[in-house]
Formats: sequence, C-alpha cells, structure tokens
Amino acid sequence: MSVTILGSSTVSREAYKAFLSQRNPAAPLEVIDSYYDLESKWGIRADVLAAQMCHETGYLTSWWSKPPRRNMAGIGVTGEVANTNPNTSEWAFKQEDGKWYKGLSFADWTAAVNCHYAHMVAYTTSDERNNASQYDPRFKAARSYFAAKGWKLPIVQVLTDLNGKWAVPGTGYGENIEKIMNLAATFTPPIEKPPTPVIGTAVYTPVEMPVLTDRTDNTSPQAYLADRNPFRPQLLVILDTVGDSSNPDRNDLNLDAAGYQARENISITALQSANGYSVNYYVGAEELGAPVFLICPETGVTSTIHGSDSAPSRWVDPFNTEWKGQYNGSDLLNYIVISIARWGAPDEQPGVQQTRAILGLSLDIARRYSLTPQRVVALQEISPSQLGGTFLVETVRTFLGQQLGSK
Repeated sequence: MSVTILGSSTVSREAYKAFLSQRNPAAPLEVIDSYYDLESKWGIRADVLAAQMCHETGYLTSWWSKPPRRNMAGIGVTGEVANTNPNTSEWAFKQEDGKWYKGLSFADWTAAVNCHYAHMVAYTTSDERNNASQYDPRFKAARSYFAAKGWKLPIVQVLTDLNGKWAVPGTGYGENIEKIMNLAATFTPPIEKPPTPVIGTAVYTPVEMPVLTDRTDNTSPQAYLADRNPFRPQLLVILDTVGDSSNPDRNDLNLDAAGYQARENISITALQSANGYSVNYYVGAEELGAPVFLICPETGVTSTIHGSDSAPSRWVDPFNTEWKGQYNGSDLLNYIVISIARWGAPDEQPGVQQTRAILGLSLDIARRYSLTPQRVVALQEISPSQLGGTFLVETVRTFLGQQLGSK
C-alpha cells in the first residue's frame, strides 16, 4: 500500500535536514523547518511534502525553487513562455534569456510552504480547510479542473494517487516521492566519532548511491523524461560506449549526455577524440555545484574545482603538489562528482560493475559518516583483475588513496 498523505510524519525533521544537506550543501534548511512547523496546522504529513519538494525542485537546485521565486512544487508552472511582461503576478522573469515564464513566486519560504500545503488540500480533502484558497492562488482553479474531469473529492489519499493528477502523465511520480522519503529516513546528523569502515569490502546499493550508467541502463532522453528519477547523484559514474563520428545524432555518448541534460536541466557536452571514439563528458562545475573529476585512459585524471563568480573554475593537475596543498581531501569528498569513461568491448562489463562498487562504497562511507580521507582505504585490497585493467585500478587508487591521504 502506498504512503498516506494526511496525518503526522514518520521521518524526523533532523533526518530530512541531514538528507537535504547531503544532496545539496547549499540548500536553505529553514525550508525543512517550515514544513514541520506547519504540519499540525494543515493536517498533512511534512515528510511527504518535503519529499515531493525534493523531487520537484531537484533538492532546491531548480530555477523555480530559488529566490525570488521559491516555488516548492511547480505550482502554476505550465511551461508557457512570453517575450513581454504579461503584467500578472503568476509570471516570473528569467534574466538569463530575457523571457517571462508562467508560475507562482513567493516572498518568503513560509509563504511558499503554506501554498504547497494549501494546494495539497485541494487534492486530499473535500472541504477548504484553513481557507486554503487564501494561501494558494491556484486552489480554485485546481478544484474547477477536477470538477471538469468528473473527479470526486478527495481525489488523492495516498502518494500513488498523485500519478496522472498532480503530475501528468505522472508514471511513477508517487513511487519516486516514496523512495525519497525512505532514503531520508536513513539519515542522521553527523556523528562525532564515526565507525571505521571494513577494509576491502565492496558493496554497492543503487538506492543509496544512484548513478547514470552506460547503455545497459536506458539513458536516452525519452527514458529520463518518462520516469524522472528523483536522485541527483553525488557520485556521477558515466560509463560510456564507443562513439560514432559518422553519425553524431546516434552517438551513444551524445545520447547519454542529452538524457542527463533533459533530466537535470543543466548544460552538458559530449566530447570525442579525433578517431571518433568517445573520450569523456564535460559538465560545468558551476552548474552541478561540485568539483568534476574526469578519469579516462587517454588523459589520466584531470579535474575542475568549483569556484566563485570572481574566481571561476580552472583546470588543475591532481598529481601536482599545488593541488594537494590548496584543496584538502575532506572538502573534495563532500562535493565530489566522478566520471569514468569505459573503453573496449562489452565483455568488460564485469570490471565496470566492480569499479562502480568500489567507488560507490568509498564515497558513500566518507559522505555518510563524515570520515577523514585517511579512513577511506577500501581500494587498497582490490586487484587489477577485479576492476578490468591495471591502468584503471592504479588511477583510482592514486586518486582516492594517495592523493587524499589514505595509507
């Protein structure tokens, strides 16, 4: 049975704050406070709406969720665009392209969260508790739409009821929100003395460490637009296939890049070497809000470091002593995104899976338990044959081992 929407939370406020901080270190945590502070007022579960907010906004990274808009759930966002000011309160101006986009904006987080609650009231009750239409300008329009559809109130009681109603077509919409809730429930605030990880263990759990993988996992734009996987990966392992320079539109690398761009609404570019083989992805560090590390056989390891507006990202050599002195391992592990290019025949897939397991384990340990780099040593027990090649294991060992301080 799907999760009920009315009632009291089962996932704690503290767990959600820890979870959101891990997903988006820049997220304003007062948003979570607003959800929990207003739960009793509306009689709707804060943990459900917080999960929906995470799903709708990409963990408060989307354009609509940021001030001065603060739209928590795509309320009033229709995709309509205007070149001139429509002169109504339900449009927002986008400086980047000089156009107006339809959707609601809010003066503060409390108003934004109240509107989210009030909009859910339209779906989950047959009345108008707390004068919900005073908080949600779209309340009456939503109820009129339901009536036109012949839907009897309340139209939603559990998360899966949102499929095809809050989101259209909405396949898997409620299920994805429930996945976020379940993941948030596993989080606790950082502990002072974290446990020591087991050396040599290689366990990979996709729900804990989601990744964008190669073509064996459908990475087409159509697939991502259809299911809207809610997890923005902290570890981005892109295992690409050989490119096709004679037909760029069918290049697996470009298709994967387009899929990720469609899902996350960020700029991503696929690169090729002169002989037509795919080399790696380039994703702007400013857009992901994290350092981007690229590992590929042609170039070894290179990286970009996320910078400010006045000091933009620059290329550095991670084997360089300057890099070791300027950036410490703890900072990098908190925000790391890694891309590994796969090369060779499809029968190398077992080695690729091992690579994912080791990288996933190492960074998951560091992130979950705030470990110092000296404790991230799982790679030391892995042989080249398990990772599919001497080059890869030595590169990864150097990157996550020696360069970040493990012994």
